[in-house]
Amino acid sequence: MIEINLVLIYATWCGHCNNFFPKDNYDPNRTDTWQYVKSNIKTKFDEYVSHYKINKQYKFLDCIECEQKEYKNQFGGVNGFPTIRVAFNDTEHGKRSVYDHPYKRTLDSIFDTTIESFFDFTGLSKQKKITQSGGQHTIINKYRNKYHKYKQLYVNLLNSINHT
Repeated sequence: MIEINLVLIYATWCGHCNNFFPKDNYDPNRTDTWQYVKSNIKTKFDEYVSHYKINKQYKFLDCIECEQKEYKNQFGGVNGFPTIRVAFNDTEHGKRSVYDHPYKRTLDSIFDTTIESFFDFTGLSKQKKITQSGGQHTIINKYRNKYHKYKQLYVNLLNSINHT
């Protein structure tokens, strides 16, 4: 069983942290806050796993907040605040890993990091990955195929011109 934790490391003095993790005046319409991410990330992850029929036992444990001092004592330092980490624990094989989320602080980008790191941690086929905008992979593949088709036509044309 794979256990998943999403961890927010913040500093009370950090302005970015106070915007992302507001203690007062929480607005549920703001999609760029930790409360919004916490309330939606597990559902989105479950939907993704179900939709792509990923055959891996997992349990999304929790979204944890901890102040920098607490976290540093447990896991070491961080490069900036707020830092979002995805922590995995494979209870069957005794394997653990932590991935930093380097992107913007939105549900979609945090979800993408969670999915990417889940694939990396479990070694599952990455053909089931999606990109941030969800479903954009089909468009990318379509243009990639067109590119290769026209590249081959171009190479053939150049070869025919060079042989004449």
